[in-house]
Amino acid sequence: MLILRPTLKLAAKLKLAPLQDLPPAPQPIADSCVRAFKCGKNSYLIFSNTASLFSFVTPQRGVTNAKSLRTTSGTAIHQNLDRTEHGQHHVSAILSTMADCQFSRCHDRAVLGSINDLAWMAESHLACGDSAKTVMILVNQAPMSQLDMDNPVHRFTALTSDSRASIR
Repeated sequence: MLILRPTLKLAAKLKLAPLQDLPPAPQPIADSCVRAFKCGKNSYLIFSNTASLFSFVTPQRGVTNAKSLRTTSGTAIHQNLDRTEHGQHHVSAILSTMADCQFSRCHDRAVLGSINDLAWMAESHLACGDSAKTVMILVNQAPMSQLDMDNPVHRFTALTSDSRASIR
């Protein structure tokens, strides 16, 4: 099961039903918060894994409802994660959970605060002319206090190493 946790503002904009309070997903790699932000005239989405804060930045263009949000999430995972050291194994593991996608509130204020910081960082890099791919790399290398000053890449690598055993 994939759990997407949009901010309340994004959920209202996409007209999602009142969001539930779901517990963390059984597989931590399939639980992400989603936040919208603007940079100049363009709107973007940042998808951040709730356990590791590993994030994808993608344009918000065309995201108008739950189905398009789910599709954009899958596209971002496929396009960005497939190019990393985590490779196709985790792409297929995450995408297989998308058949059962649920929306929930993000009830952890520390995670929300960290995602706000990541969105601000992404916005700053985009304003300087960096591509979304470069922004994803930079954002995921930033040390985060929520992760005890570790960075999202290291945490996601550890998370995927742990989940590889549970997926098999």
